[in-house]
Amino acid sequence: MNFDPVHVIERGYEPVASGEAWLERLAHEVIPHVDPSWVTGAAFVATVPGPPDHVVPVVRSGSRVDPELTLTMVSAAHLSARPEQMMTVLQTLRTPGVASVVDLVGELSPGILATAPVPVQDSLAVFVHAGAGKIVLFATVNGKRVNLDAGTRRLWQRIALHLGAGRRLLGRAASPDAADVEAVLEPGGALAHASGEARTAQHMLRDAVRNMDRARTREGRKDPMQALELWRGLLAGRWTLVDHFDSDGRRFVLARKNDPDVPEPRALTRRQRQVVFYASLGWSNKEICYALGLSENTVSAHLAQSLTKLGITTRAELVRMATEVALAAASPFPSP
Repeated sequence: MNFDPVHVIERGYEPVASGEAWLERLAHEVIPHVDPSWVTGAAFVATVPGPPDHVVPVVRSGSRVDPELTLTMVSAAHLSARPEQMMTVLQTLRTPGVASVVDLVGELSPGILATAPVPVQDSLAVFVHAGAGKIVLFATVNGKRVNLDAGTRRLWQRIALHLGAGRRLLGRAASPDAADVEAVLEPGGALAHASGEARTAQHMLRDAVRNMDRARTREGRKDPMQALELWRGLLAGRWTLVDHFDSDGRRFVLARKNDPDVPEPRALTRRQRQVVFYASLGWSNKEICYALGLSENTVSAHLAQSLTKLGITTRAELVRMATEVALAAASPFPSP
């Protein structure tokens, strides 16, 4: 089966009844394509350092690992992880993308090795920020050691950012009249309706709709990275573009307000808080630019103004402070 990243993203934006249904759908779209050497896999909501939640097993056809054993392996991997390994994983989960467990902690979990009926040498995970402090993981157990090159990492980071945007829309009314819909556009980008900030952004929205549709053509799908550069999960740090079909089958594109929730401080504007939040995770300006749908100049200006307001001179200091706070908040182990 050929891997089509645009198809995965489309599935991530389609409305479903619940987070569990979304996870079930995406588990079967993502896990078989993380790496060809996968033996089995599971999707779940990470509650580091707590146990995995809503685990969806995905087994490979003909594999000796069945769904029940996959669930056992997920549980055993969590229970056998050492505290320092959990902290390393926690730090990595702060940035959407893909990672090898062996790359992170130097070894596979004893729980996986003890329960697997086949030889395994690696475990990969695609991690998605789902909002409200939750992380969704699509994890595989692999029969070979996996070398993740820069292109693969960048592709999965793009996909993970889109899936996070789609996950944040769950539970909202999928209607042009919904409170978070600030623009309705026709195919081709013609503006049918706009409110709020969308009234002055019609040219930007029009171009974004055209780019999204170009990315979804057969020609556009031939180059996944180029397709994902055209179609972004967030536009101007505010809107996600999603399809809507009327009862007669007519298609519209909705610009839905979908800002990621980020922590205060109140001294910063909402956009500055978003930029500072991602910078504190160690993201580069280019990565923040893609995640928020802003220009690199805009990201750079927001970050510089924010550091001044916070009394911090370098982004390295920001990252260090944020990491210390995150690890202290997540750690179930008392300080020595």
